[in-house]
Amino acid sequence: MAVQARAEETRRRLIEAAAEVLTERGYPQTTLNDVAARAGVTKGALYHHFASKQELANAVIALQFDIAAASTVAAVDRGTTAYEKLVWMSRAFAEQMRDEVVVRAGVRLTTETGARELEQQAPYDGWIASVTPLIAAAIAEGSFRSDLDAGVVASMLIPAYSGVQMVSDIRTGHADLLEQVLNLWEVLLAPALVAPDRRAELSGVPASILS
Repeated sequence: MAVQARAEETRRRLIEAAAEVLTERGYPQTTLNDVAARAGVTKGALYHHFASKQELANAVIALQFDIAAASTVAAVDRGTTAYEKLVWMSRAFAEQMRDEVVVRAGVRLTTETGARELEQQAPYDGWIASVTPLIAAAIAEGSFRSDLDAGVVASMLIPAYSGVQMVSDIRTGHADLLEQVLNLWEVLLAPALVAPDRRAELSGVPASILS
């Protein structure tokens, strides 16, 4: 068990080191030598866990999705309505992008044109699948317009988040991401999605989420 624990610790350290280097340099410019040096292990130790840069980068993407999904579950539990749960999820993701290097690296890898060989589609499919039931619940509870299709909204919502985070990264290194994600709800999403008879009540971001 001790050997297995050490192996898992080394694997996690390699993924985190890769995330740091990938965030700094991008996928094409990152080498396994860079990652091994950052992790403080030999290249042989790295190859014991990952056979290629592609495999290591895909592990970063997978861990990013796992971290984000776990945090999202906690965030969703804070909302009392489906609408609030969706906004809490948005806030949690913005905070992760700001604070978690693995999340930043994983998201970057899924949008980087020089990384098309990676598993770029699966995380987006996963996010769309995860938010679709919440959107359907928001429609059912009367928060969102009844004429909306939950799957269509989800397939637009995730790209909207992606665009906001990419521009925030370029302009401020994600320093303003939380503010911009909440602005996305305030300015675009709530006006477009909220049911007409609920707009006075749900005109923007719930006060509890702003605190």
